[in-house]
Amino acid sequence: IQYLEIWNEPDMPRQWGGTDESFARFFAEAGALVRPKVDARVMVGGPGMAACFGGGLRQFRLLTAACKAAAFRPDFLSWHDYSGFPMDQVYHNTAARVAELARQNGLGSPELILSEWNCGLPGAEKPFPPADDHRGAANFVSMTTALAQTPVRHSLFFMLQDGSWDTQKDFAGQAVGAFTLHGAPKSVVAGMRMMRRAAELPMVPVAPRAGIPVNFSLLATRQGASGYLVAASCFG
Repeated sequence: IQYLEIWNEPDMPRQWGGTDESFARFFAEAGALVRPKVDARVMVGGPGMAACFGGGLRQFRLLTAACKAAAFRPDFLSWHDYSGFPMDQVYHNTAARVAELARQNGLGSPELILSEWNCGLPGAEKPFPPADDHRGAANFVSMTTALAQTPVRHSLFFMLQDGSWDTQKDFAGQAVGAFTLHGAPKSVVAGMRMMRRAAELPMVPVAPRAGIPVNFSLLATRQGASGYLVAASCFG
């Protein structure tokens, strides 16, 4: 175990039975209790906030203040993203704003982790056609590009393989895994391989985003005479 994440999506209905303020106190007091009882190499933090903008950011404000009061310095702060455009992570400056809340409350510089993300989760009432084709790969490329422009340290793509609760048939366009039920790779795997290759070289700045649509992402890496330019136009 490398990370111990306290709770999951406390800002979602029915995920926490109390107020935002009571969760903030719970998180801080739980962290203060757990931190000295686990191996020092285990990172303790959380809470996997469902919303990375709006209400979720308000709850981070309460949470970091409660951590200050309880003398708990979380090793990491985490949130999720399943909606909007991947480049929202850049436009809303989410990670930097969370980091500033931690700094203002004397919590140092906790790791910033997007601990769950994907292009969305399909509901039983509707198919989710982007999940299986090239648009899934574009979404992965866009999110990875966005995160590279933020202080986020780690991220977790959800999920590795389609779930039987989403679909009963391979390439049915209804599930968001990187692989189908029977292990066939989807296009998102090609996007992952593309980004891994590009990330082997240092990132270099690209032109300012003024006038560029929110759904367009661009990543450039270069070393000497070698380089990669990765562009994607992603749905939202």
